[in-house]
Amino acid sequence: SFAITLEQVEVVSNNNYTSNALLIQAVDDDESVAFAALNTITEGAEDGAQLEAVLTGGTFAQTQIVSEWVFTGLPAGVTLGAVDRIDHTNAILTLSGNALSDYDVDVVVDQLSIGGSQINDFAEVALSALGEITFEAINETQELFLSTIDPLTESNLGGAVVGLKLSSGSFITPLGVEDFNLNNQPTGVTIQSVSDIQTDSVALTLAFDGTDFDIDVTNFRVTLLAQANSTSEELTSNAITITAETETQSMVISHAGLTEANLDGAVINLELAFDSFVDNILDVDNFNIENAPAGCGISTVNYTSASTGTITLNFDGTDFDTDYPEFVITMQGTEVTSAITHTSNNLVITAVNDSESIAFSANYTVQESEENGATFEVELTGGTFNVTLTSADWSMNWLPTGVTISSVEYVGPNHANMQLSGIRSEDYDNYENAILQIDESQFNASDGVSLVSENSIAFVPYVESLQSLADSVNENTINEPNLQFEFTDDWITNISASANNFILQNEPVGLSISNVIIQDSAHFAIELTYTGDGSSEGQTFNLLVNNSILNGVEDLLSSDIVFISGVSVETLNSSVELYTSDNEIFLKQHNSAQKGKLEIYEVNGHITDVLPVEARSINYYRPVLKNGVYILRFVTEQGRMYMHKCIIQK
Repeated sequence: SFAITLEQVEVVSNNNYTSNALLIQAVDDDESVAFAALNTITEGAEDGAQLEAVLTGGTFAQTQIVSEWVFTGLPAGVTLGAVDRIDHTNAILTLSGNALSDYDVDVVVDQLSIGGSQINDFAEVALSALGEITFEAINETQELFLSTIDPLTESNLGGAVVGLKLSSGSFITPLGVEDFNLNNQPTGVTIQSVSDIQTDSVALTLAFDGTDFDIDVTNFRVTLLAQANSTSEELTSNAITITAETETQSMVISHAGLTEANLDGAVINLELAFDSFVDNILDVDNFNIENAPAGCGISTVNYTSASTGTITLNFDGTDFDTDYPEFVITMQGTEVTSAITHTSNNLVITAVNDSESIAFSANYTVQESEENGATFEVELTGGTFNVTLTSADWSMNWLPTGVTISSVEYVGPNHANMQLSGIRSEDYDNYENAILQIDESQFNASDGVSLVSENSIAFVPYVESLQSLADSVNENTINEPNLQFEFTDDWITNISASANNFILQNEPVGLSISNVIIQDSAHFAIELTYTGDGSSEGQTFNLLVNNSILNGVEDLLSSDIVFISGVSVETLNSSVELYTSDNEIFLKQHNSAQKGKLEIYEVNGHITDVLPVEARSINYYRPVLKNGVYILRFVTEQGRMYMHKCIIQK
C-alpha cells in the first residue's frame, strides 16, 4: 500500500495532510531471457562478435557481472568478454578470442545460464536463457603443407631443406626446380634442388647468396604448379616464418698455418663481413698486430676487392719456443664505411721448439799478458740474442786474475762479440781452457736454463825462466869473462833499465855485480867483482831480475851458479893426483899404479860418465862435458876411492 502527503504550504490552514492508504496489486509474471547473434559468426573471426539478450517479465540489475553469464559449448579459445546493460530489459554480450582449433562443422551453442543476481526481484539461483548462436565453419581447400625440421633463419637459409606434402592427390614426376615457385622469399633465396620424391611428399633444398635482410619474413610460401600435381591446379602452401638476424660487422683473417719458420713473408687473407673499404688504397699505418712474437710486423697491406685484402708479415727471426694462440690484427675505422675499428679473429702462430746452444765461432787462443782488448765472436744456434745484452750476465769458468768481461755487443740475431779487459795481475804457468756461460735473460725463447759454450778459449801461459849460460864461476877468472844470461817466455821491457834491477841472491861474501850489459830484450850479461878470501868454495848462488822491468808480473830467479875457489890441482895423497885443466882431466899414480875406473858426477849427484883407468903413472881424458862443477871419483880394483871436486871450463 501507499499514501500521499500534502505539505502545509499548499493549503490555507497551514497544516500537513496524509491521505488514506491505497493498495497496489502485483502481477507475479515469469522472467525469461532470449539471446541471439547480431551478425554471422565465422570460424576464425569469433573475437569481438556480439549477441543481444532481451529480458521479459523482469528487469536487469544495474551492474552486470560477466562471470554470472555462462555459455556451454563455445569453441576452445572463445570466451564471453563483456556484458553491457543497455536498459532495463536489453543487454549486449561481446565474445573474446578466436578458436584455437580448426572445426569444419558449424558449432551451435544454445545454453546460457544467467545468475539470479543479474535480474531484479528474481528469487532463483540462475535463469536458463533461450536461444542459440551458430559458429559457421570454414571448410578450407588448402592441400599443400609446408614444413621444416628446424626453424628457418637468415644464417641457416643456405642449404636448408623444406618438406612439401599433399593432403590429397599426388605429384606428377619427373619433378624439377621449374615446377615450384617461391613466394615472399628474401632476396637471394632460390630452389637449389628437388629430392626425396614420394607420391605425396617431396623435399626442396634452398640456396641463398647471403644478401642481408633485417626484417622477419612471416609469410614465406611455396607454390606447386598445376602441371606437377594430379589436381591440375596451382596449390600454394601454408605460410612459415624466416627469422632475420641483425649481423655485426666483422673482420676475418685466415692462413693455412702460421709457424715460426714461415712467418717472415707470410700472406694473410682478410675479409670484411657486412662492411666494406672506403677506397682501394689501404694505409699500412692503420693496421696493427697484437699477441705476436717479438720481431714480427706488417710489411704491406693490399686491396683486392671492396671487402677483401691481404696482409704480408715480416719477421726478423727472433727465436720463440712457445706458441702464440691469440694472434690478431686490428684495423682503424677510417678504412671502412662503418667507421668501426675492427679486431680480427684469433690465429695460432706455432713455435719451432728448437734447442739452443752457444759456441765460439773459432778456436781462440789468448797469450798471457795479451788479454786486454781480446775480442771473441759467439754464435747462438737454435735461438736469437736479445738486442740489448748485459756483460754482467756473461761469465767464464776461469779468467786470469785481473781480467774481466768488459763488454758484450749485439752483432745480429745469432752473433755477439765479447771483449776482455785488463791484463793478468798474477802469473799463471798452466794452459787453461775457459768455458763461457750466458744467463737465460740474454736470448729469446729461453726455457729458464743458462747456456754453456760447446768449446772454449785457450789461455796460453808464458813459463818464464832465467837461465845462466854458465853453471859456475871461478875465483881465478871471475874478473875476466861476462856471465851470460838468457830469458825464456819473458823479456826485458826497457833495455835501458838500471843495474839496480839485477840482484845477486845467496852470493858468496865479497861477490858483487860491477856492471850489467843488456844485449837485447832476451839476453844480458853481468860483470862480477870478487873481494873474498876463497872460503866459499862450492857455494851456489842465483841472480834475481826485478819484475818491474819484465813483461811478466813476477821477479825471475836464475838457474843455480856454483862459485869455485881458485884451486885447480889437489893432491889426494902422496901416491895419487887428480886434477883438471880447462876441459882435460889428469890422473897421476906414483909408486905402484893400479887399474880401476874414473866416475864423473854432476853436483846434483847424477853420474855423467865412467872412464877406465889403466895401471900406469898417467891417465889423460878429454870427455865431452859442458862447463861447470863436477865431482871426480877414482875407484881402484881393490876398492879404494879417491874424490876431487873440479871445474870444467872450455
